[in-house]
Amino acid sequence: RDVSKFQSWTVSLMLHITDRPEEFPDEPSKVRFAFSYTGGVVRAFFEPDLIMPDFGNPAAWLFNLNIFLTEVGRNFGPQNVVADAEHAIENLRMKMSPAS
Repeated sequence: RDVSKFQSWTVSLMLHITDRPEEFPDEPSKVRFAFSYTGGVVRAFFEPDLIMPDFGNPAAWLFNLNIFLTEVGRNFGPQNVVADAEHAIENLRMKMSPAS
């Protein structure tokens, strides 16, 4: 889980949406736009709600960008930033340069 990629994607997404309010007049249009910029396992995770929707109880993320971003973050974003940083520090290794 790459924290910088998740944060970069979220910031770019929000900048685009807030810069073009006429293109995104409602929450579902924002969600559709955000979803269009997902791929791989993220897209696969959410696709069932689009392909086989439960019309009696539709997924809340379909109608609210904040819920969608929360779901993306919960499932694919950083799990525990402090623990991830500690792990990275604990596993630092000096690279040996080749002898000159």
